[in-house]
Amino acid sequence: MLNVQTRVDIRELPFQRQEERYVDVLTLVVALFDTQGNMIAAKEGQMQLALKPETFERFSKTGLSGTMTLEVPSGAYRLRVVVEEATHGKMSATGRNIQIQ
Repeated sequence: MLNVQTRVDIRELPFQRQEERYVDVLTLVVALFDTQGNMIAAKEGQMQLALKPETFERFSKTGLSGTMTLEVPSGAYRLRVVVEEATHGKMSATGRNIQIQ
């Protein structure tokens, strides 16, 4: 089992203001590839944000975290994480090689 924790710096997100809240939707995709580039497992999730000003300020300092779990056997993999925000479609991606034992 692999737990993937993603932290998003929300200071650069183009939130819309609705009724004194900071509103946006984040889509997170986590994918695991084997050494030949074949996708072994993937998961998609969404965070629908409607943050009060004090909550926005707190997460602006710490970042916003989310965790996804993938069930995979032991082995060497390439992990890819993509985050897209809905307002303007901006994306961020990261990848790293991992070993699951």
